Parts: sequence; structure tokens; C-alpha cells
Amino acid sequence: MKNKTKITDPTRILTLANIISLGRALLAVPIIYTLRDPALGTITFALIIIAILSDALTQSLILPVFYLLQLILRLWIVSQAGFLPFI
Repeated sequence: MKNKTKITDPTRILTLANIISLGRALLAVPIIYTLRDPALGTITFALIIIAILSDALTQSLILPVFYLLQLILRLWIVSQAGFLPFI
């Protein structure tokens, strides 16, 4: 039976994108709390806007990395093929 390696390196878990996502998840508590009181509608709206902006920020951090990795993979495939395929 193979030993499964555990992800214990904090640098692989505590990335900036994960910290922002965790903050967005924790933001659900005050959003739910302020939804109970109609007088706190402005605060609820502001918290929801912050959650939306944090989602956009997370995507702006992750997508460029994804596209860079995709480009590196394509260049590696071209280098292994020995010719320039139509990609």
C-alpha cells in the first residue's frame, strides 16, 4: 500500500488567494447577522460588495498564473514534438 503524502507545508496552504477566500467565507457571519435587522441594510450591502470584490481579486490573482502555466505547457509540448504544431 502506498503512503499518501500529506500537505503539511504552510507555504502551499496559506497562499494569498486562499487567505482572501477564507476572509470571504468568514465574512458570511456578519452578512447573515446584519440581514436580520432592516436598519443595517447599508452595512449588509457594503459587506456583500466587499465579498464580491474579494472574489474578483482572487480570480485576478489565479487566472494569470493559470494562463502562464498553460503557455509553459504548450511550449514544452512544442519542444518535445520537434516541430511547430498549430496550437
